[in-house]
Amino acid sequence: MAKQGVTIGFGTGDPPSVGALDLLAEGRVAALIDNGLTAEDTLRMATLGGATALGLATVTGSIEPGKYADLVCFDLNRLSCQPTLRVPESILFGATREQASDVWTSGRAAVAGGHLLAFDEQELSTFARKWSQRVGTGDKP
Repeated sequence: MAKQGVTIGFGTGDPPSVGALDLLAEGRVAALIDNGLTAEDTLRMATLGGATALGLATVTGSIEPGKYADLVCFDLNRLSCQPTLRVPESILFGATREQASDVWTSGRAAVAGGHLLAFDEQELSTFARKWSQRVGTGDKP
């Protein structure tokens, strides 16, 4: 479909039904299913393709002047990403979401050194556990 000019973007489902939200895993599956899909094409679908599908390509999805500074840094020093001869392949086929070391949204740091900046991770974990128990037992919040 991409070769026919159809805009393709990746998304994830809702956490209770799919577990961890992992856009890299979604892209990895797509690239493995379609062996003509390059890592570059797949990462483009995950970034600019998603923005285009949502009608947001003029403001996000690629690194250009005037667009939101939404960026992710991946730590490619792990063995699964070595050797890092081709960065797109290392990211798509070797990295996991846990290797997102730094994230910026709209130019503001959201993750630094692999840790959330705006939220307490322990508090979020406790909150998620409580809601999981309520949803699992049918208790009302």
